[in-house]
Amino acid sequence: MLINSVILVLREVLEAAMVVSLFMAFFTVVRQSHVFLLRAILLGLIAGAIYAVNLPTFGNWFGGVGQELMNTLIHAGIYICLLIFSFLNAAKTTKQSTLLNACIGLAIVLAISRESAEVMLYVSGFSAMQSLMLSVITGGLIGLMLGLSVGVFLYYLMISLPVNQTRRLIHILIVMVAGSMMAQATQFLIQADWLPATQMAWDTSAIVSEHSLTGQLLYALMAYEATPSMLQVVIYLLSLIVMGLAIFIGCYMQKRANTAYQHG
Repeated sequence: MLINSVILVLREVLEAAMVVSLFMAFFTVVRQSHVFLLRAILLGLIAGAIYAVNLPTFGNWFGGVGQELMNTLIHAGIYICLLIFSFLNAAKTTKQSTLLNACIGLAIVLAISRESAEVMLYVSGFSAMQSLMLSVITGGLIGLMLGLSVGVFLYYLMISLPVNQTRRLIHILIVMVAGSMMAQATQFLIQADWLPATQMAWDTSAIVSEHSLTGQLLYALMAYEATPSMLQVVIYLLSLIVMGLAIFIGCYMQKRANTAYQHG
């Protein structure tokens, strides 16, 4: 039970920590206060508690697949926020700072609310089993500290690089996290029978286990699964292409604006 708790909490914390650390590094690079992010984190925890309390009700919606659909909406919402952020950041626009901050804040709130709700539900499920609670709480704390440590390490790694390299790395990691969101959303829709279950694309469980620390880190970063379906792979790749196009168009618009300014 201890190991299971470590793995489950680690997976949930890693996903949220990845999103938060990326945006904290971005705010550091652009020299903005982190107070906005701290408020978003707090709001995400509150939203997660509300979501956890009402999840049994949500689960009964749409013929018993309400939880899967809610999770799909959350992951798709994070993807859209990351997509808009990537475009605005690539365009380096100053007129859309309000929209940029709104996307950052909403992405953090959605990520933390989803992951914290899962952890709360998992721990509360053992409230009547006092003999297991100590192992569950201990494992949960270990998973929490491991996940936060990875997020802190990633943050300091990014801000230690030159500014241009940091911005480039943030772009790359956000694209990968965004693809992860869509891959997970696809899996939820397959579980809800709203999308067909296609054949397995490959099996890499012998190379990297999903239950290892490396597997959990890859899951948070790119929705790693040892046995993904073909549909998950296709949607993951398409989501990456869309993110890449958004960044390309943003960079192109920024270059055109610079050229027009120089000739003006």
